[in-house]
Amino acid sequence: DLTDYIDDSEAEDPETIRQQIMGLSAQAELVTQSKKVLETEAVSPTREKAPAEQMCPEYVCMADVEAKPVRWLWQDRLPGAMLSLLIGVEGRGKTFVALDMAARITTGRFWPDAQTPEDVPLVGNVVFLTSEDHLEYTVRPRLDAMGADASRVFALRGVKSEKGSEFFDVVKHLPALEEMVKSIGNVRLIICDPLTAFLGATDQHKNGEVRTALARFSGLAERYGCAVLGISHLSKDASKAAIHRTIGSVAFSAAARAVWLVADDKDDDTRRIFCPVKCNLAPLAKSLAFRIEDGAVHWEAGQFEANANDLLSDGNGESPLNEAVQFLREILADGRVLSKEV
Repeated sequence: DLTDYIDDSEAEDPETIRQQIMGLSAQAELVTQSKKVLETEAVSPTREKAPAEQMCPEYVCMADVEAKPVRWLWQDRLPGAMLSLLIGVEGRGKTFVALDMAARITTGRFWPDAQTPEDVPLVGNVVFLTSEDHLEYTVRPRLDAMGADASRVFALRGVKSEKGSEFFDVVKHLPALEEMVKSIGNVRLIICDPLTAFLGATDQHKNGEVRTALARFSGLAERYGCAVLGISHLSKDASKAAIHRTIGSVAFSAAARAVWLVADDKDDDTRRIFCPVKCNLAPLAKSLAFRIEDGAVHWEAGQFEANANDLLSDGNGESPLNEAVQFLREILADGRVLSKEV
């Protein structure tokens, strides 16, 4: 302290000691002020960021973008290099349809609606992700019944990590799936059954999170030119349009370039309808019909017009919205009516 400093000082003159103390005091003040300035700069939200921290836009001039035609895996129905959805009520045959596609791709057989010699897929491999069906008891027997080349179908069982074997999560494990696709080679189709099982901790009702997760599948499809087909169940709300019936956020249907519905034929319990719901890349194709017999899909000849909303109506032909519309039409049939009278 100050007393100890005076006792230890070599100077004997009081004035000299006083000047030394005043000098030390001034130095201490400068140090204190410098420290405050540094602290203020460290926490100030308005300070200018260093160049390395600044964000830079990534953009491209459209004149430098090469226009490319859509490469269809199944013409006007399933685009290559993109994400598509296959939706429907549980137990209606969605997985059967997906495996029928796999059988045709692995053997080069014609598509069900083939009309020309070109309506056949290039032979390739298929990657299958499933969380609902047993490979030994369900998937392999169905592939055999449909005449697939099982040596070209590869099922992802999980992902090995330092923690052991983990269930595949596209948010965390995309590099593992990408390594699988590269290792197999010539992958034409990736089936995710159901798609929602492989999104990890993604909140499936939040558009932003769903789009971020699905973008990883879409990016993989684009990099390797393969189609990704996500299978999804339907919500119970029959008042919604078919495009909005996919379980979870509307981002599922929005992110997919094509959406197909498998639904019952209301006049025949054993007949199923394969009906278009959405396609961003071509006019909606016509519907097809099939039956499931002896563990395989049997397609009917011919195509026809069908409406996905009609196929999913609740049976009485009217949703709450349609009932409200019809009520207003009847009230206003003879002209304008005061709102209080309605």
